[in-house]
Amino acid sequence: MQSKFPGLGKIFFGKESNEFANDFEEKIIMRLCPTEEEPVDLLSTVLNDSTYQYIKGSADIKPNQGIFPRGLQCITVLTGVYDIQTGVPLMGVINQRFVSQDLNSLR
Repeated sequence: MQSKFPGLGKIFFGKESNEFANDFEEKIIMRLCPTEEEPVDLLSTVLNDSTYQYIKGSADIKPNQGIFPRGLQCITVLTGVYDIQTGVPLMGVINQRFVSQDLNSLR
C-alpha cells in the first residue's frame, strides 16, 4: 500500500496498538511495508509455534447459536477510511478472515 499511496504510513491510525510482544520480552512495532514479506518477517520474530497450535487447535470450538465464543473464528477487523482534513469517516470494511477453515490444509 505504501508504494501505491506514498505518505499513507504517516496518517495510518488504528484503535488497537501496533505493538506485538512475546513471553521472551521481544517486541516489534508493526508498520506499513513496501513488500508482503516484510510484515511476515516482522511478525515471525515475536510469534512462535504456539500461534500455529492456537490456530490448529481452534477447529474444535463449536458456535453457540451461530456465534463463536472464542478462537480465531470470532476475530473481526474493521478497516475504515476518513477524510484527512476533517476526520469525518467516509467508509469501512468489516472482515472475518478466519471465519472458515480450508479442509485440505486445516488452516
